[in-house]
Amino acid sequence: MSNSSKIGQLKVRESKSKTVNGDIKIYYYARGRVTYNNEKQKIYQILKGINNRPQAEIEVQNIEIEWLRKLKDRYLKKNPEFMTFAKMTDELLDDHLSSPNRHSTYYKNKEILGNKLLVEIKQKDIYEVAFKRYPHLLKYKGIKLSRIHNLKERQQVSSWNNTANCNVIIPIGNILHYAHQQGCCPYIKVKYFQILNRKNMYRPKYSVEEIKRCIKHDDFEIVLLFVFLLFTGMRVSEALRINWEDLDNEDRKVMDLDNHILRIIPSKNGTWIKKPIHPILLEWLHKVENKTGFLFEWRNQQDGKNTPQGLIPRWNKMQEFAGIASDNKRKKRHALRHTITSMLSDNGASTGELMDFNGWNDERSALGYQETGLERKKTLINSIL
Repeated sequence: MSNSSKIGQLKVRESKSKTVNGDIKIYYYARGRVTYNNEKQKIYQILKGINNRPQAEIEVQNIEIEWLRKLKDRYLKKNPEFMTFAKMTDELLDDHLSSPNRHSTYYKNKEILGNKLLVEIKQKDIYEVAFKRYPHLLKYKGIKLSRIHNLKERQQVSSWNNTANCNVIIPIGNILHYAHQQGCCPYIKVKYFQILNRKNMYRPKYSVEEIKRCIKHDDFEIVLLFVFLLFTGMRVSEALRINWEDLDNEDRKVMDLDNHILRIIPSKNGTWIKKPIHPILLEWLHKVENKTGFLFEWRNQQDGKNTPQGLIPRWNKMQEFAGIASDNKRKKRHALRHTITSMLSDNGASTGELMDFNGWNDERSALGYQETGLERKKTLINSIL
């Protein structure tokens, strides 16, 4: 015995059956077909835990809504002209095999380009996102770096262009490439903003005197971070993940003070590398009283940024102590990576050695730091004829 009532596209069916004890048991189920355009799905689903018709009707409505969403996604996949940039961004970020780092910059691009259909996106649309996120670039729209004669201004524009490439052009290119692989849009060869040759790019570095003054600052935790970044060349995000109790892929200590070795996985490389611990860094690490848990108290650079205990306020206080006070001269954490790499290069490190030390896969990064010394150039030129 059964009766039914229609809710939307589906029916709520009520059935009765006798139990072995002779009692009457009532149960409900959803039945019918959900349709979205030309996508259809037959439904036969028992509603578990539902013991009255009003509850059953609500649950059937929820089932229909859930299936309408699934069918809509299925329809959009088959009809890519209706797939938006926002939808494809969500799909990429939800794909655990393809999901990139730095989700926040993908969300910012999505806010601007979100409702644009993938098949309609052109290079000019990508540039417009960059100009909206970085309005100061508009002044240099269509101007090549070679036409900017002021060298300092040229360096600045190149730096801005590089930021736009990293935060806009590359992420949007990743979305479009992912969409193209799924047949949702044609292939677009994304063009980047022009930047200077790596050797000509401005890289803020600490002088030896600045290093000595920073190390004399009385904030142990922030100076330890300074020394750690200087002598390891690690990115600050990598350093903040270091834990005294971590082991590598062969169950060896990541922080191996006995053998003067640090074992890490660079965030952009994913391959274990070993770094020797410099005597000065070793001395500072031995001073750490609690050698359990994370080496540093901050989990990211933004921790407590508006409080005196935050990483950035304490870093800036150290800069002021060392005489690097003004905003336009203040040096950030990544400048130490430039500093140690330049020092190694100046002391004769080969391209391969720089790549290994910094965990680079691309030799172009290392080549940007290598330069033949002036005396060596004199010897080479004077040897001709």
